[in-house]
Amino acid sequence: MQQEQACAYCHGALADQTVRHAVTFGRHVIVFTDVPARVCRQCSEPFFAGPVVDEMNRFAWNLGDSSNAPTGDLSVHVHRLGAAPAAA
Repeated sequence: MQQEQACAYCHGALADQTVRHAVTFGRHVIVFTDVPARVCRQCSEPFFAGPVVDEMNRFAWNLGDSSNAPTGDLSVHVHRLGAAPAAA
């Protein structure tokens, strides 16, 4: 039997949802949509399962090294994530 999890920050109850999650990676801004997460009903903090984080990391790493890009350049990517399971 799975134990009910609580938010690590405020101890509120978690609910399964899909969220939009933005991260920066080098000079890239990546907006992931339809990300499965457990979201706190009280403070709205999202929590992601390991496979979800792995998929987001793989996408970011595949963008390549942007350290040689001209100063001030910023690349924005939107990636739909939805096939990975929600946090356990």
